[in-house]
Amino acid sequence: MRGDESRILIDTNILIYATLENDSRFARSREVLLAQDDRERFVSVQNLAEMYPNLTGPKMEKPDDPATALLRRADCRYDDCPWHWDNHDGE
Repeated sequence: MRGDESRILIDTNILIYATLENDSRFARSREVLLAQDDRERFVSVQNLAEMYPNLTGPKMEKPDDPATALLRRADCRYDDCPWHWDNHDGE
């Protein structure tokens, strides 16, 4: 079965790498996310469920509670990232 090539489901790892400026995959992952083409990009609930513990707590430990995660997020640089939820105009 052939899928709709105009739609892309973004892998969780791409989302994670795009938030880690010191990672060697940072630039390439942002290129994928921010590419100026006609393809529509999607993330799933599963992506978000996988991403949350990876970005909020050390491996093998319980993830941060949502309030702590929000405080940690304040340390990240998302200002120039149009796919980040804070940078959408209700779309």
